[in-house]
Amino acid sequence: MTDGLNTGPTSQVFNSKLKSAHPCDDRVSVVLDVGGECGRLVKLGHELAVKLARSWEVLSIETPATVPGASADKSMSLALAEAAALGASIHRVSGATVASALEHHLKGMASPHVVLAVRPRATIARLRQESLVEQLAKAMPGATFHVFGSAQPIPAARSWIAARSTPRDIVLTVIGVIITMAIALLLREFTGATYLSILFLFPVIAASARLGMMAAAVGALLSTVMFNLFFLAPGLSANPLAVQSWVMALVLLGVGIYTSMLTGTLRSRIYLSDRNAQESAALAVFAQDLTRVSDWTSTAEVVCREINRMLGANAIVAREIAGKLEIAGSFPESQSLDPLDEAALDWAWTTGEMTGSGSSNLAEASWQFHPLKTSLGTLAVLGISKGDGRDPVMPQQKVLLATMIAQASLAHERLRLEAATICDSQSRECGT
Repeated sequence: MTDGLNTGPTSQVFNSKLKSAHPCDDRVSVVLDVGGECGRLVKLGHELAVKLARSWEVLSIETPATVPGASADKSMSLALAEAAALGASIHRVSGATVASALEHHLKGMASPHVVLAVRPRATIARLRQESLVEQLAKAMPGATFHVFGSAQPIPAARSWIAARSTPRDIVLTVIGVIITMAIALLLREFTGATYLSILFLFPVIAASARLGMMAAAVGALLSTVMFNLFFLAPGLSANPLAVQSWVMALVLLGVGIYTSMLTGTLRSRIYLSDRNAQESAALAVFAQDLTRVSDWTSTAEVVCREINRMLGANAIVAREIAGKLEIAGSFPESQSLDPLDEAALDWAWTTGEMTGSGSSNLAEASWQFHPLKTSLGTLAVLGISKGDGRDPVMPQQKVLLATMIAQASLAHERLRLEAATICDSQSRECGT
């Protein structure tokens, strides 16, 4: 199904199940991906939302297979800032897979419009599962997908190894194998049992689940050697060609790898769930605090305090007062800017772009400045820094910062609209 939207020669628009009614509360959801298409996706989503007269949102997806540092991708950060300025709500959505995360987030919508990019997939990946669009089309039959084709391949996923092994972990694994060997010898002595190789699964599983893949591999090899020495005839002599030893080594290594994959995925899911729960609660408190204040200074102080608490960074909010940029609030108090930082602040205010540390404009500055802008224009500038000179925002905090900037921008827009309303009311009173 096409709707006349100019999406470019590489995009496709289709509806998995046509419906005549489009409830007005169904949003346009833009799914950001790592790469240069983020800006194009935001532009397409905004055009679509304007055409359909719907609200829209931008989603950053996190799964246990998320590439490290993906949320720090520069194009994604710029796209989030642009989306916030255009009035989009920003969400970070977590799940076991991208498809399951989107399905859960969009659950309950009759006919959402989903804007996303698709990338080339390896042959193994195509054989293993359906494409993202095919999975979503089955799960959400009323959705319309606006697909932007990308020539960039899907980046490699993070390592599935549960944890890195330390020398202490390897020593503990060796002790566990020795204890298991002692138990096996006692059982053979008192019960006459000979098929005791299964006992060595326990130290290998424990090591792969708790101590890392390297410790599990050491445990598997040590278990094989000890089983060869003490349980295969002739006793106390190694037989490297024994088929039983090779089978046992392969089985133990396979179990260790599989266990490591499972525990690594579970740990990633738990980490994502805990972090998202904490950030969601903190953002809810932040939004409530912003609604309780009704003046520029108090709003700036709330923004700076929450930025410091949630990101661990120094923060200032500057706005134009009597034709000159002034610091309206800061946390900790009495923050000062050097001439280079002041130049970066002026640049952010004038151009409406991120400047300063970690950006492409005046990167030598010690502060990083983000314009708080909406459809009314740039209303204020948020500055953040770390006392030790490091990048003030860690990779996993990029989406959180974008969400806070969006909320702070809307709070300043409310103040501007309230001031304009009061001014109009006073003008009418004076006229009468």
